[in-house]
Amino acid sequence: MNDNILDEFKGYLISKLAVNEKYVPYYARWVSSCYAFVNQSLSDLLTNRQKEDFFKHFAKNHEDWQVKQAEAALMLYDYYLSGNRIGNYQAGINTYIASQFCNASARKRI
Repeated sequence: MNDNILDEFKGYLISKLAVNEKYVPYYARWVSSCYAFVNQSLSDLLTNRQKEDFFKHFAKNHEDWQVKQAEAALMLYDYYLSGNRIGNYQAGINTYIASQFCNASARKRI
């Protein structure tokens, strides 16, 4: 499942032209590294504290530009996840409204 989420994220970055395509694998790697570091599922949003802890650790062994790239990657990943959740939430609302409409129509026929 995690690989699928990362593949979808890569596709999202490419389709939205958010990142030059040659950098997309690095963005996915930084996201994967952060989530592995905090031992969290890729489908969950991270807290600011979790990200800060990762960046402190990450900065010890990486160049400043890599840390900035990782920050950008996680910001885009948060946006990506939020968009998916908003879409799922909206789909749930639409299903609920449709069911209420159907129930109201059925009551009128009685």
